[in-house]
Amino acid sequence: RRTAGELMFRSYLKIAIKVLLRRKFFTVVSLFGISFTLVVLMGLGSRARLADSLMAHGWPRWMPAAVVLAASTARPHDVVGMHFFSPANVMKLLEVVRGEKTAPDVLATAMAVGKKIGKVAVVAGVCDGFIGNRMLSKRQQPAMQLLLEGATPAQIDKVHTDFGMPMGPFQMSDLAGLDIGWHRDPTRVDTIRDALCAAGRFGQKNGKGFYDYDEKRVGTPSAEALAIIEEFRATSNLPKREISEQEIVERTLYPMVNEGYKILEEGKAQRASDIDVVWIYRYGWPIYRGGSKF
Repeated sequence: RRTAGELMFRSYLKIAIKVLLRRKFFTVVSLFGISFTLVVLMGLGSRARLADSLMAHGWPRWMPAAVVLAASTARPHDVVGMHFFSPANVMKLLEVVRGEKTAPDVLATAMAVGKKIGKVAVVAGVCDGFIGNRMLSKRQQPAMQLLLEGATPAQIDKVHTDFGMPMGPFQMSDLAGLDIGWHRDPTRVDTIRDALCAAGRFGQKNGKGFYDYDEKRVGTPSAEALAIIEEFRATSNLPKREISEQEIVERTLYPMVNEGYKILEEGKAQRASDIDVVWIYRYGWPIYRGGSKF
Protein backbone atom coordinates (compact mmCIF):
# COMPACT_ATOMS: atom_id res chain seq x y z
CA ARG A 1 0.00 0.00 0.00
CA ARG A 2 1.20 3.49 -0.81
CA THR A 3 1.68 6.02 1.97
CA ALA A 4 -0.26 9.29 2.09
CA GLY A 5 2.85 11.12 0.91
CA GLU A 6 3.21 8.86 -2.09
CA LEU A 7 -0.44 9.31 -3.04
CA MET A 8 -0.20 13.08 -2.78
CA PHE A 9 3.00 13.13 -4.80
CA ARG A 10 1.29 11.00 -7.47
CA SER A 11 -1.60 13.47 -7.65
CA TYR A 12 0.80 16.36 -8.23
CA LEU A 13 2.67 14.31 -10.80
CA LYS A 14 -0.55 13.63 -12.73
CA ILE A 15 -1.12 17.38 -12.96
CA ALA A 16 2.49 17.84 -14.07
CA ILE A 17 2.06 15.20 -16.79
CA LYS A 18 -1.02 17.03 -18.09
CA VAL A 19 1.04 20.22 -18.29
CA LEU A 20 3.86 18.27 -19.93
CA LEU A 21 1.52 17.01 -22.64
CA ARG A 22 -0.19 20.36 -23.13
CA ARG A 23 2.88 22.57 -23.08
CA LYS A 24 6.55 21.67 -22.74
CA PHE A 25 8.61 19.69 -20.27
CA PHE A 26 10.40 22.70 -18.91
CA THR A 27 7.26 24.64 -17.94
CA VAL A 28 6.50 21.94 -15.41
CA VAL A 29 9.32 23.16 -13.21
CA SER A 30 8.18 26.77 -13.14
CA LEU A 31 4.55 25.89 -12.51
CA PHE A 32 4.84 23.13 -9.97
CA GLY A 33 8.48 22.91 -8.85
CA ILE A 34 8.54 19.38 -10.26
CA SER A 35 10.84 18.24 -13.05
CA PHE A 36 9.25 15.18 -14.62
CA THR A 37 12.52 13.60 -15.70
CA LEU A 38 14.42 13.92 -12.43
CA VAL A 39 11.54 14.86 -10.13
CA VAL A 40 13.40 17.63 -8.38
CA LEU A 41 11.58 19.95 -6.03
CA MET A 42 13.52 23.18 -6.32
CA GLY A 43 12.97 26.87 -5.65
CA LEU A 44 9.82 25.95 -3.77
CA GLY A 45 9.25 29.18 -1.87
CA SER A 46 5.64 29.05 -0.71
CA ARG A 47 5.49 25.42 -1.86
CA ALA A 48 7.95 24.35 0.84
CA ARG A 49 5.03 22.91 2.81
CA LEU A 50 4.59 20.38 0.02
CA ALA A 51 8.16 19.16 0.47
CA ASP A 52 7.73 19.05 4.26
CA SER A 53 4.53 17.04 3.88
CA LEU A 54 6.15 14.60 1.48
CA MET A 55 9.02 13.95 3.83
CA ALA A 56 6.74 13.67 6.86
CA HIS A 57 4.54 11.08 5.17
CA GLY A 58 7.24 8.94 3.66
CA TRP A 59 9.68 8.91 0.76
CA PRO A 60 8.05 8.08 -2.62
CA ARG A 61 10.07 4.92 -3.32
CA TRP A 62 7.85 4.01 -6.25
CA MET A 63 9.68 6.57 -8.38
CA PRO A 64 13.44 5.88 -8.86
CA ALA A 65 15.81 8.84 -8.49
CA ALA A 66 13.14 11.12 -7.02
CA VAL A 67 14.72 13.77 -4.82
CA VAL A 68 13.26 16.31 -2.41
CA LEU A 69 15.76 18.88 -1.10
CA ALA A 70 19.17 17.57 -0.14
CA ALA A 71 18.89 18.56 3.51
CA SER A 72 15.77 16.43 3.91
CA THR A 73 16.83 13.18 2.30
CA ALA A 74 19.24 10.31 2.82
CA ARG A 75 20.17 10.57 -0.87
CA PRO A 76 21.81 14.00 -1.22
CA HIS A 77 23.98 12.66 -4.05
CA ASP A 78 20.80 12.46 -6.18
CA VAL A 79 19.86 16.12 -5.67
CA VAL A 80 20.42 18.55 -8.52
CA GLY A 81 18.74 21.81 -9.46
CA MET A 82 17.56 22.91 -12.89
CA HIS A 83 16.95 26.66 -12.90
CA PHE A 84 14.93 27.73 -15.93
CA PHE A 85 14.39 31.36 -16.86
CA SER A 86 11.06 32.92 -17.64
CA PRO A 87 9.56 32.58 -20.18
CA ALA A 88 10.99 29.06 -20.16
CA ASN A 89 9.76 28.19 -23.64
CA VAL A 90 11.77 31.10 -25.06
CA MET A 91 14.86 31.58 -22.91
CA LYS A 92 17.75 29.33 -23.93
CA LEU A 93 19.71 29.45 -20.69
CA LEU A 94 19.55 26.73 -18.04
CA GLU A 95 21.54 26.89 -14.80
CA VAL A 96 22.18 23.35 -13.57
CA VAL A 97 22.71 23.76 -9.84
CA ARG A 98 25.18 21.35 -8.28
CA GLY A 99 24.75 20.65 -4.59
CA GLU A 100 27.56 19.96 -2.18
CA LYS A 101 27.10 16.19 -2.59
CA THR A 102 25.61 15.94 -6.08
CA ALA A 103 26.97 12.82 -7.81
CA PRO A 104 28.82 13.28 -11.13
CA ASP A 105 26.38 11.04 -13.02
CA VAL A 106 23.40 13.02 -11.70
CA LEU A 107 25.02 16.28 -12.78
CA ALA A 108 25.84 14.79 -16.19
CA THR A 109 22.24 13.61 -16.58
CA ALA A 110 20.85 17.08 -15.83
CA MET A 111 23.25 18.61 -18.36
CA ALA A 112 22.20 16.02 -20.95
CA VAL A 113 18.52 16.75 -20.31
CA GLY A 114 19.21 20.43 -20.84
CA LYS A 115 20.87 19.74 -24.17
CA LYS A 116 18.08 17.37 -25.20
CA ILE A 117 15.43 20.04 -24.77
CA GLY A 118 17.47 22.66 -26.59
CA LYS A 119 18.88 24.63 -23.69
CA VAL A 120 22.34 26.11 -23.17
CA ALA A 121 23.26 24.61 -19.80
CA VAL A 122 25.80 26.06 -17.37
CA VAL A 123 26.79 24.48 -14.04
CA ALA A 124 26.29 26.75 -11.03
CA GLY A 125 26.99 26.27 -7.36
CA VAL A 126 24.47 26.82 -4.60
CA CYS A 127 24.29 30.48 -3.59
CA ASP A 128 21.70 33.22 -3.46
CA GLY A 129 20.69 33.92 -7.05
CA PHE A 130 23.10 31.33 -8.49
CA ILE A 131 25.18 33.07 -11.20
CA GLY A 132 22.91 35.31 -13.25
CA ASN A 133 20.51 36.69 -10.68
CA ARG A 134 23.23 37.12 -8.09
CA MET A 135 25.11 39.40 -10.46
CA LEU A 136 21.90 41.13 -11.54
CA SER A 137 21.11 42.13 -7.96
CA LYS A 138 24.33 44.15 -7.90
CA ARG A 139 22.96 46.27 -10.73
CA GLN A 140 19.49 46.80 -9.31
CA GLN A 141 20.56 48.03 -5.88
CA PRO A 142 22.70 50.98 -7.08
CA ALA A 143 20.18 51.74 -9.84
CA MET A 144 17.51 52.32 -7.18
CA GLN A 145 19.95 54.43 -5.18
CA LEU A 146 20.63 56.57 -8.25
CA LEU A 147 16.90 57.35 -8.42
CA LEU A 148 17.13 58.70 -4.88
CA GLU A 149 20.03 60.91 -5.91
CA GLY A 150 18.24 62.47 -8.87
CA ALA A 151 18.51 60.18 -11.89
CA THR A 152 15.40 59.05 -13.77
CA PRO A 153 14.46 55.51 -14.87
CA ALA A 154 14.69 56.50 -18.54
CA GLN A 155 18.15 58.04 -18.06
CA ILE A 156 19.51 54.93 -16.35
CA ASP A 157 17.89 52.53 -18.82
CA LYS A 158 19.24 54.51 -21.79
CA VAL A 159 22.79 54.11 -20.49
CA HIS A 160 22.30 50.35 -20.50
CA THR A 161 20.69 50.15 -23.93
CA ASP A 162 23.40 52.44 -25.35
CA PHE A 163 25.93 50.00 -23.86
CA GLY A 164 24.24 47.28 -25.90
CA MET A 165 21.86 45.63 -23.44
CA PRO A 166 18.35 44.87 -24.74
CA MET A 167 16.80 46.72 -21.80
CA GLY A 168 17.76 48.57 -18.66
CA PRO A 169 17.06 47.69 -15.03
CA PHE A 170 13.71 49.48 -14.81
CA GLN A 171 12.43 48.20 -18.13
CA MET A 172 13.33 44.72 -16.91
CA SER A 173 11.54 45.31 -13.61
CA ASP A 174 8.38 46.37 -15.42
CA LEU A 175 8.58 43.31 -17.64
CA ALA A 176 8.96 40.94 -14.69
CA GLY A 177 6.29 42.69 -12.59
CA LEU A 178 6.91 45.11 -9.74
CA ASP A 179 4.51 43.22 -7.49
CA ILE A 180 6.57 40.02 -7.58
CA GLY A 181 7.62 39.56 -3.97
CA TRP A 182 5.78 42.71 -2.85
CA HIS A 183 4.40 42.49 0.70
CA ARG A 184 0.90 43.60 -0.50
CA ASP A 185 0.44 46.24 2.18
CA PRO A 186 -0.17 49.63 0.48
CA THR A 187 0.24 51.45 3.79
CA ARG A 188 3.79 50.19 4.17
CA VAL A 189 6.06 52.12 1.84
CA ASP A 190 9.73 51.44 2.51
CA THR A 191 11.07 51.63 -1.05
CA ILE A 192 10.32 53.24 -4.39
CA ARG A 193 8.95 49.92 -5.58
CA ASP A 194 6.58 49.84 -2.60
CA ALA A 195 5.39 53.34 -3.50
CA LEU A 196 4.71 52.37 -7.11
CA CYS A 197 2.89 49.18 -6.13
CA ALA A 198 0.83 51.05 -3.53
CA ALA A 199 -0.30 53.31 -6.38
CA GLY A 200 -1.32 50.26 -8.42
CA ARG A 201 1.63 50.44 -10.79
CA PHE A 202 2.73 46.84 -11.29
CA GLY A 203 4.54 47.03 -14.63
CA GLN A 204 3.64 45.90 -18.11
CA LYS A 205 0.98 43.50 -16.81
CA ASN A 206 -1.38 46.37 -16.01
CA GLY A 207 0.06 49.01 -18.31
CA LYS A 208 1.90 51.10 -15.74
CA GLY A 209 5.05 50.73 -13.68
CA PHE A 210 8.19 52.81 -13.95
CA TYR A 211 6.81 53.56 -17.43
CA ASP A 212 3.36 53.85 -19.00
CA TYR A 213 2.51 51.23 -21.64
CA ASP A 214 0.15 51.19 -24.60
CA GLU A 215 -1.82 48.18 -25.83
CA LYS A 216 1.31 46.90 -27.60
CA ARG A 217 3.33 47.18 -24.38
CA VAL A 218 5.47 49.99 -25.74
CA GLY A 219 6.72 52.03 -22.80
CA THR A 220 7.01 55.78 -22.47
CA PRO A 221 8.25 57.86 -19.51
CA SER A 222 5.48 58.35 -16.96
CA ALA A 223 4.79 61.69 -15.29
CA GLU A 224 2.88 59.90 -12.55
CA ALA A 225 5.72 57.48 -11.84
CA LEU A 226 8.24 60.33 -11.78
CA ALA A 227 6.03 62.20 -9.30
CA ILE A 228 5.82 59.13 -7.06
CA ILE A 229 9.60 58.68 -7.22
CA GLU A 230 10.17 62.35 -6.44
CA GLU A 231 7.76 62.24 -3.50
CA PHE A 232 9.57 59.25 -2.05
CA ARG A 233 12.99 60.72 -2.86
CA ALA A 234 12.12 63.85 -0.89
CA THR A 235 11.79 61.75 2.27
CA SER A 236 15.37 60.51 1.93
CA ASN A 237 16.90 63.94 2.64
CA LEU A 238 19.42 63.31 -0.15
CA PRO A 239 20.26 66.36 -2.28
CA LYS A 240 19.12 66.09 -5.89
CA ARG A 241 21.99 66.45 -8.34
CA GLU A 242 23.00 65.88 -11.94
CA ILE A 243 24.28 62.36 -12.59
CA SER A 244 26.49 61.60 -15.59
CA GLU A 245 26.26 58.60 -17.88
CA GLN A 246 29.75 57.52 -16.84
CA GLU A 247 28.72 57.47 -13.19
CA ILE A 248 25.74 55.28 -14.05
CA VAL A 249 28.02 52.85 -15.88
CA GLU A 250 30.48 52.71 -13.01
CA ARG A 251 27.84 52.27 -10.32
CA THR A 252 25.59 49.74 -12.09
CA LEU A 253 27.74 47.72 -14.49
CA TYR A 254 31.04 47.58 -12.62
CA PRO A 255 29.52 45.98 -9.49
CA MET A 256 28.11 43.18 -11.65
CA VAL A 257 31.53 42.51 -13.11
CA ASN A 258 33.06 42.45 -9.62
CA GLU A 259 30.37 40.08 -8.35
CA GLY A 260 31.17 37.74 -11.21
CA TYR A 261 34.76 37.51 -10.02
CA LYS A 262 33.56 36.79 -6.49
CA ILE A 263 31.45 33.95 -7.90
CA LEU A 264 34.55 32.56 -9.58
CA GLU A 265 36.65 32.89 -6.42
CA GLU A 266 34.00 31.02 -4.42
CA GLY A 267 33.87 28.21 -6.97
CA LYS A 268 30.19 28.82 -7.76
CA ALA A 269 31.06 28.96 -11.46
CA GLN A 270 33.52 26.63 -13.14
CA ARG A 271 35.10 29.16 -15.46
CA ALA A 272 34.85 32.80 -16.52
CA SER A 273 33.37 31.87 -19.89
CA ASP A 274 30.42 30.18 -18.16
CA ILE A 275 29.53 33.51 -16.56
CA ASP A 276 29.71 35.17 -19.97
CA VAL A 277 27.40 32.49 -21.42
CA VAL A 278 24.88 33.16 -18.64
CA TRP A 279 24.86 36.88 -19.31
CA ILE A 280 24.77 36.61 -23.09
CA TYR A 281 21.96 34.04 -23.24
CA ARG A 282 19.83 35.31 -20.37
CA TYR A 283 20.36 39.04 -20.10
CA GLY A 284 21.52 39.98 -23.58
CA TRP A 285 25.02 41.17 -22.73
CA PRO A 286 26.30 42.54 -26.08
CA ILE A 287 28.46 39.87 -27.70
CA TYR A 288 30.64 42.46 -29.41
CA ARG A 289 31.84 43.57 -25.97
CA GLY A 290 33.13 40.07 -25.28
CA GLY A 291 31.24 39.25 -22.10
CA SER A 292 31.46 40.63 -18.59
CA LYS A 293 34.59 38.59 -17.87
CA PHE A 294 36.33 39.23 -21.19
